[in-house]
Amino acid sequence: MACEEAELGQDGFEQKMKALQQLQEQVMLALVTIRKLSLQGQCLTIRMCLLQQLEMLKYMRKFSLDDQSAILQKVNKNKKKTVFTLFNYHDNIFH
Repeated sequence: MACEEAELGQDGFEQKMKALQQLQEQVMLALVTIRKLSLQGQCLTIRMCLLQQLEMLKYMRKFSLDDQSAILQKVNKNKKKTVFTLFNYHDNIFH
């Protein structure tokens, strides 16, 4: 993270962190909303998300392999944080 902050500068790094936080909040809101849908609605929503991910992967082909790897590592790291947060959220509500 320190390297990333050095590359982006303090303002750029803060903007990036804010954008990531907003994205995580949107994901959480989407997951809460999806839970309210019927099973068919949940499946359709998940399919749409997977198609968006596929389009993102197609777009990423334009980048070098190193850049692709770095992007996927960050996406995976954020996904793990979101899942962890979701399980904590679930535990706090239902226990």
